Amino acid sequence: MAKEKVINLYIDAEWYLNQRIFLIGYSYDRKNFGQLYGKKLTAKNFKKLFTKVTGSVFCYGPDTGMLEKFFKWKFRDKFRCVKPDEGFQRPYQNRQLQTKGPGT
Repeated sequence: MAKEKVINLYIDAEWYLNQRIFLIGYSYDRKNFGQLYGKKLTAKNFKKLFTKVTGSVFCYGPDTGMLEKFFKWKFRDKFRCVKPDEGFQRPYQNRQLQTKGPGT
């Protein structure tokens, strides 16, 4: 029996100070990637990004909440979402705490 290929989605959103998103960069792997902006930045096109996903959705910082708010769609309820920056940040912070000597 052949293994099914896991397809993850990597998303990075850019927005203005008024919280309007103007650009979404996305990638499934090194060869399949793109951007949504201008007239292509619609809820329909955003939701279409998720049709291939069989694995996780990786979204940096507050992008998950901002995207859900902007498109009025809770994709966290349907997909396993991972914040890569938290995964790398916490072990680094813990390591710094452990290197401090007594009384410092």
